[in-house]
Amino acid sequence: MNCAALPESLLESELFGHEKGAFTGALVAKAGLFETADQGTIFLDEIAAAPPVFQAKLLRVLQNGEFFRVGATQMRTANVRVLAAANRPLMPLIAQGLFREDLYYRLNVLPLDLPPLRERAMDIPLLLARFLEGASCKISEAALHVLQECDWPGNVRELQNLAARMRVLGENAVISSEWVRKQLPSSAAATVVAAGLDEQILRLYRELEFRNDANTQIAAHLGNLHRSTVTEYLKGMTFFYFAEAQFQLATALRLFNPQPEAARDARLKSRMLKYLHNLRDEIDPQQSLQSNLERMAERIRKMPQRYHAAALECAKAYWHGKWKM
Repeated sequence: MNCAALPESLLESELFGHEKGAFTGALVAKAGLFETADQGTIFLDEIAAAPPVFQAKLLRVLQNGEFFRVGATQMRTANVRVLAAANRPLMPLIAQGLFREDLYYRLNVLPLDLPPLRERAMDIPLLLARFLEGASCKISEAALHVLQECDWPGNVRELQNLAARMRVLGENAVISSEWVRKQLPSSAAATVVAAGLDEQILRLYRELEFRNDANTQIAAHLGNLHRSTVTEYLKGMTFFYFAEAQFQLATALRLFNPQPEAARDARLKSRMLKYLHNLRDEIDPQQSLQSNLERMAERIRKMPQRYHAAALECAKAYWHGKWKM
């Protein structure tokens, strides 16, 4: 029962039942959910929204297992296990006089604190796998990273709604980070873009048109980075966009640099090919895939951690013959 969904009079009737004639429209007697759930379990959602008078009646049920149907004089009993959920902490409501302290301690037998989704980003791939079960679309590693950086003010329901949109708009497609960003509210998308050091580095590379001295200038601009560290970010981004583009260089180039310009594209393409060729040359077709991936993991350890999966994905794809250059 959602305690916020009904006015107090109807909430009491639904949970405790009513007698015939107890109020207008009560043409027959009706058992409430507590009575129906005898020897079972009842779940009270949004308990923080329960009206004060109802809270007192609920307290009596929890203390003694006793209640009255609306309009009845005969007391009834029920042995019910109660689960309750709230979308906000109850202690501040107690301090404001909006929630009974004695009811809180009756309910607070075994508390389960579920952090907001933004604090458990590692759950997002698992939740999406469940929400997209049976769907024809797939989600890229890059898109997953964007989702894990979001603030999620609507928590899991917001993610579930986005997954439903993926089913409809992304049918038979690979969901990209760009697609995900377009679906997010502008404020959330801005938060994601501004959040990471890699986003700052990418913005500066684009502004400097991927010139050969760009890594030196970016390191100087950011102040606390060595130019080799900036280069490792660019290398990681190459693998990141190449994997997201399903190993199509032209598509990856456009994701990397959305504004076409011949000279800039040529410089960026040259850098991307350099990193991809280096990765290609590290792969030994005479060895097992696992051996290659283990060696590759050691080679890329200086690269930012978030790009490791994309680099290994590129290596695996090359080993399987999905790209050649």
